[in-house]
Amino acid sequence: MKALITALTLPLAAALLSGCGGKDDDTGGTLGPELSTSHEALDYGSVDFGLSSGQQLTVANVGDEPLTISAASVTSPWTLDTELPDTFEPGDSLGVNIGFLGEERGDLEGSFTLNSNDPTRPELVIPLTATVNSPPAVYVSIEPAKEVYTDTIVEAVLDVGGGDTSNLEVAYSWLVDDSLISEVGNPSLPGEAHFNKHQEVRVVITPRVGDIFLDTDQATVTVLNTPPEDPSIQLLPMEPDPGEDLLCDVEVPSVDVDPEDAETLQYVFEWILDDKPYTGIPSTTSYPGDTISGSELIVGQKWDCTLTVTDGDGESTEPQTDTVRVFGV
Repeated sequence: MKALITALTLPLAAALLSGCGGKDDDTGGTLGPELSTSHEALDYGSVDFGLSSGQQLTVANVGDEPLTISAASVTSPWTLDTELPDTFEPGDSLGVNIGFLGEERGDLEGSFTLNSNDPTRPELVIPLTATVNSPPAVYVSIEPAKEVYTDTIVEAVLDVGGGDTSNLEVAYSWLVDDSLISEVGNPSLPGEAHFNKHQEVRVVITPRVGDIFLDTDQATVTVLNTPPEDPSIQLLPMEPDPGEDLLCDVEVPSVDVDPEDAETLQYVFEWILDDKPYTGIPSTTSYPGDTISGSELIVGQKWDCTLTVTDGDGESTEPQTDTVRVFGV
């Protein structure tokens, strides 16, 4: 008789336990609040560095009692872009947007976590995954790299390697001797307006993709002294007679774009008489040493005048030479 009583009471206990867990069953027990989502995991796939992506899942209460949300969170760099209500009434649902920003390269893992009064799943964790592509590497150089003078327009030249460049933006900052000249994004800087000889010119680039800044890079050059421009000369008269002064006339003066040198150019005249250096002392008409006295001129002589113009830093023009012969009886 004891064994018979045991066999009858076991099924009855099992039926009572299955009905008291807050879920619906065949015995007519209550369901209670039940959290349901449209996805068990979200994979964002391949995302370009610096760009945003987003996906949506649906959160619902499929139970027959109010579902209370006590906490909702995502791990960075994912963002929860939808505000969830505190309570979902039975049958309520909401599309939840979860954003992502590709601010770190490589394979990333995160999670979306919901805490609620669901008795069987008080904490629901949905895995999040994404792969962020590598950003481009951006380097800068200045052209020309060596022969930079005060009248040179320098250019910032980019070297971009790897990664997607379709969303790449670069800002340029120009400095002269560490003083900021321009940061308006212009990749060139004209020398005549912004720098003088012996100054250091530096460009700093700040590349970014979307909202993410990449590593900066910079390049420098030193401004060289600009040599003066070549003058033009002519011996006058072109067919001198004995007794006539011989002038090495500067038809076109030398010009120097360096303000410091423009007023200090030195005109050096070298006279050659019959292929030998002239040992006399020339006189001055317009420049010191530009004139040979007519008393020095003899029939048949050949006179050469060579002019070289030098600035204060020792830079010189190309020598300019003109030749005449003395005529007459």
